[in-house]
Amino acid sequence: MRLIFLVLLLGVTVSSFSIRQKIKDFFSGGIAEKLKNVAKEGIRKALNGTFLLKISDAFKKLGSVIKERLTLSPERRAALLRALQARYWLLSSNPRVIEVFEKAAKAWESKTCLTFRKVNYGETPELINVGALGGCFSSVGKTGRPQDLSLGDGCHTVGIAAHEIGHSLGLYHTMGRADRDKYVTVNMDKIRQDYYSEFLTYTVDVDTYGVSYDYGSIMHYGATRFVFHGITYSKRIEAQCKLQFQFCY
Repeated sequence: MRLIFLVLLLGVTVSSFSIRQKIKDFFSGGIAEKLKNVAKEGIRKALNGTFLLKISDAFKKLGSVIKERLTLSPERRAALLRALQARYWLLSSNPRVIEVFEKAAKAWESKTCLTFRKVNYGETPELINVGALGGCFSSVGKTGRPQDLSLGDGCHTVGIAAHEIGHSLGLYHTMGRADRDKYVTVNMDKIRQDYYSEFLTYTVDVDTYGVSYDYGSIMHYGATRFVFHGITYSKRIEAQCKLQFQFCY
């Protein structure tokens, strides 16, 4: 009986040693190398036969293609520059008119991507005629033909010139926004009757482009503009100015 037990014990020990050896062999030597090769082959097949270096090269080539497509051709670049260029003709020879307009134009250039170029009359169908035509005024936005911008008596300040340039570029008065009453209270009974329309709100069709109400905008009248007594409006809600120039109209 003891003999049988010893034989069985020896068999178990040999078996246990054999299993341990197989496990050791599995994780070392030739088997481990085969596993590495299998993993590499799996990655290679997953990448459709493309090595990592080739992938890097492919991304570089893709970047070059995207950059090339985003780069404007000379023709498209010239067209874009023309679209961002405001052309003007000095109808007036008044040195004060010329001075304040050109300073105001430079202020716009410093704050935006626009440029202003002086041209001869008739050189282009769309240009701004800058002169002293009686009062301060300008049409709003492009008209498809020469448009007047007047800096008459009392209008010879850089702030007023910049304001009128804003109109010529298509901007309306800030205090004419449809949501104006949320931010200021306008005392209409204190406004001179001939300027009453200057303080009416525009329709909701006027686009604010999501810009918050700007008390300091060059397109916002001062609190005593066109009044005969007291102030025209008072602030209701404080707001951070985002588009203001360094001078007020």
